[in-house]
Amino acid sequence: MKLFAAVLFLAAALVACDIGPPATAPPSTGGGPQTRVVRLTLDPDTVAVGDTTLIHVVITDSLDTSFRYLWGMPYTLPVEGRSDGPKVRFIAPRTSDVPGRVSSAGASVRITNDAPGTRSVVYSFSIPIRN
Repeated sequence: MKLFAAVLFLAAALVACDIGPPATAPPSTGGGPQTRVVRLTLDPDTVAVGDTTLIHVVITDSLDTSFRYLWGMPYTLPVEGRSDGPKVRFIAPRTSDVPGRVSSAGASVRITNDAPGTRSVVYSFSIPIRN
């Protein structure tokens, strides 16, 4: 009986330690990201309603001209003749009825070079707007 209890205890201990072959990772549904966002700047960093701020995103492959930047927000103006480049101007809409209140507008950019077997990068950020 003591031997049976000892074997049962040992079996429970081995199960608790999860001894056995490591679990395999699920298969990847796509390749790695095409690039990485290094930084995003707003100039000015807080914009008044009706004014513009220059948004500039810098990626690790910033010299690769095959990347397109798909800005996920309304009220943008092209910079240097491009609306799908790393820079755009954002025209600040009213985000509050309280004069002087600073509230944020959500924004995003999807960066892609359409390389097969890789994923585009989506970067979300906020734009502070003074109403």
